[in-house]
Amino acid sequence: ESFRSYLEMVPDASIEASNGAIVTAAGTFSFPLEKATATDGRTVLDFGGTVTVTAHDGELSVLVSRPQVVLREADGVLRMREGELDVAVLRDVERFAGVVTAGCQLSAVGESWLLPGYYQAGELLDPITVVLRGG
Repeated sequence: ESFRSYLEMVPDASIEASNGAIVTAAGTFSFPLEKATATDGRTVLDFGGTVTVTAHDGELSVLVSRPQVVLREADGVLRMREGELDVAVLRDVERFAGVVTAGCQLSAVGESWLLPGYYQAGELLDPITVVLRGG
């Protein structure tokens, strides 16, 4: 949320969604689920779509493309499939009626991927919510 709030103050900030991803009215990003597999005590959720964030005449550029969520019993990771980057650690995973929620904590890899020097590894990000079925 702090990232989105920051962008609202930047005159040339742009958030563009494509390939099935959307930016909701609340400003959150939504990616279409492409595939779900469950093996060896973990669930892998592959999403499609792309969200591109730019500002400061292109000096700030963040690409979120085809994310993947890997869930274990109570934790997991948020991965960018392009480059196989585990950008966040998921904590306190909860599942109920086809909806998964988890706390999201920036990893060391995520620190350099997102905004080096602004967000620090270990910093809490917005929680994630995954809807596995309509409703």
